[in-house]
Amino acid sequence: MLQICHQEITYDHFKFLFSKVKAVYLYECVVRKKNDEIVPFEKLVKSLRKIKKIHFYDNPSYSSITSNTVKELLKIPHIPKITEVILEKLPEKLDLETFHIYFKRNEHTKFRIRFQNTISETYKIRIEAVVDEIIATKNHDYKIPNIGFAGLPNEKWGKIDSLIRQQNKQ
Repeated sequence: MLQICHQEITYDHFKFLFSKVKAVYLYECVVRKKNDEIVPFEKLVKSLRKIKKIHFYDNPSYSSITSNTVKELLKIPHIPKITEVILEKLPEKLDLETFHIYFKRNEHTKFRIRFQNTISETYKIRIEAVVDEIIATKNHDYKIPNIGFAGLPNEKWGKIDSLIRQQNKQ
């Protein structure tokens, strides 16, 4: 496992440091190209061919999440081999609809997804609708994602957590 916190590094350094790592922890880091452009999260993941676990806390001031992040991640051949993905402080530009479709087919990867406190009420309503759908589903033939935001009712946090624990026992 390799972790970097509150750093700004070049993409070349990122590839050098993380190329052979199986577990990555990035906490509010910024990875930039030589032209000073922020490298999108999906490009970082694409370069991590041996990755099994990734914990990524986005940097709200210099987000590497784009509206295409989810769609681009799904094109990466080694994505299904990743066993655990923790994404924190995500902006609402993350394509929740595409992620929702994906996780209902996902049988392998454990997801924990948390959004920034600054997301809009409209986006919170959409996340809560996804959570409600997960809770209402009787038979989960997919890996239940642990998804939420500050302000999601405690009762719903508890139900999602309980469903995930039940699923993990099976």
